[in-house]
Order: sequence, then C-alpha cells, then structure tokens
Amino acid sequence: MANNAPRVLIIDDQSETVARLLDGHEGQELELLVALDGQAGLAKAVAQLPDLILLDVVLPVIDGLEVCRRLKADPRTADVPVIFLSQSAAIEHKLQSFSLGAVDYIGKPFSEHELLARIFIHLHNKWQLDRLQAMLGQRALTGVGDKAFPDEQLFARALAMLDKRLDNPPGLTEMAVALGANERKLTDLFRERVGLTVFEYFSELRLETARHLLEGSTMQIQAIATHVGYRNAGDFTRAYRRRYGTTPREHRRHAAGSQARPLTRAPDPEILLRLA
Repeated sequence: MANNAPRVLIIDDQSETVARLLDGHEGQELELLVALDGQAGLAKAVAQLPDLILLDVVLPVIDGLEVCRRLKADPRTADVPVIFLSQSAAIEHKLQSFSLGAVDYIGKPFSEHELLARIFIHLHNKWQLDRLQAMLGQRALTGVGDKAFPDEQLFARALAMLDKRLDNPPGLTEMAVALGANERKLTDLFRERVGLTVFEYFSELRLETARHLLEGSTMQIQAIATHVGYRNAGDFTRAYRRRYGTTPREHRRHAAGSQARPLTRAPDPEILLRLA
C-alpha cells in the first residue's frame, strides 16, 4: 500500500460495517483504522489524525453525537470530515448531525459503492480546502521585501491582486501585463506553488472567502455574493452547492447551530486495519 493512502477512521461497534466496506473496496487504496466505541474512537482520532471519520450514531461508552461534538471542539481534529452512519432516516437527526459539523449522513443499510464514492468526494473536498488554506497563508508574502526571490515577489503580487479584486477579477493577460510577466510564467508559478491554474485558484478563493464570511460575519448573503464577484444570487448558490454540497443559507444555519463544547480527553488503544 502507498504511504500516502488516505487514512479513514471507522468508529462503529458493528463489525459487519467494516466487512461491508472491505467488500466494496475494489482496489481503491485506503488505510483503515477501527474503533469499537466512542471513547476509543476519540483516542484513536487524536493519536492517528485520520483524513476522514465514519461515525456511527449509536455507540457504547460515548454516543456518536457527543463524539462529534468533542472532535469539532478539539483543534487537532476539528477539520477532519465526519460522515455519520445511522439506522435512522429522520430529518431531525440529519439536521442535528450537520449542526454538529458533520459533512454527510448515510443511512444503514448502505450501498458499499455509494459509501466509497462519498468517502472519496469528501476526501477530495478536504484536500482542496487544505490546499486553499495553504494558499491563503501565502497572503503573508505580500509584505516580502526586496531581498525576496523574484518568483516569490511575483507570486505575492499576483495573490494580492486577486485578493483585492474578488468582485472584478482580472484576466490572465491583464494580470501578466500589470505584473510585468507573461501568461505562461504566471500559470507555471501557480501550478508549482498551489497545484492550480490562476483561474482555479481564484474560483476557490472566492468561494472560500464566502464560506468564512457566512460563518464569521452577519453580512447578508446577497452582499457576500456581490463581495466575491457574483452579481446573480442564483449563480452564487449553484457554485456554492457544487463546491460544498449545501447552499449558502443552509451552511450559515448549520454553522450557527454548531458551537464548540468543552473538551474531555479520552484514553487510548484500538484496532488497526491496513488495506492494500
């Protein structure tokens, strides 16, 4: 198995859940960690820092909802995507799980193929978010001095330009002229630094800025859409749903209901399965 295989923690006291996932694996590389109760799951999550967590709602020792609260309250695990698994299809249970910070809710019995598909969708979303957060960290480069390498100066100035023009993005040609560079150079720089084209980076920047404003401000949704360059609220909603799987209004409602709870630490051990 590749060393960089995604690490998925399954917190579920029903061993057949793990068996069914293994049956539906079909060659996709994953590293699976298994915990059989909520307390052990919390310990495993902190110790192993998985890329994604599958969490049963009904668990021994600590139930899944409380496990999710503690995961999201701990800075070490707050950003790990959580997918709830549950026998219940009640809408109130789904809404409660989303309000706690879960990214998905799958009813049991589930299709192995659907579960794997959703796992890889949310892993991909997490990788994109991690990459974007790294990009946003590059904004600090906008203050680099004259002693910085020329490529770093150019990249910092490009980031600053895009950051200032969320509502009126420059084209690649316009950027190149304004920065005294050429289009190929800019494209190569962005691919090297963040693995995206200029346009892909800017699209991510707009939506991630919108997400932060939805969660951390009282701006009206239409004002946020305008701020990040969407003149039409419908276009903004469609783009946001494609990116995050929810509408801006739903995201804000769920974020408002998800408040950090006090963290209690849990003990350790568990079972490790490796999947090749």
